[in-house]
Amino acid sequence: MASPGDWQCFAVASSSLFRRWRRLIVPYLVDESKRFNELAYLMPGISCRPLTLDLRA
Repeated sequence: MASPGDWQCFAVASSSLFRRWRRLIVPYLVDESKRFNELAYLMPGISCRPLTLDLRA
């Protein structure tokens, strides 16, 4: 069974992984706003979940 410290490490690691996509999303939004599907099409390497979390943050 995992200890509480293990879950904290997982939470920190996963949050830093999701934040790394933000640097890649911003350049697409500088000139004009885009819909979610447009961003998802422009960035085929990112799944919908991290894209959603970064746009909501």
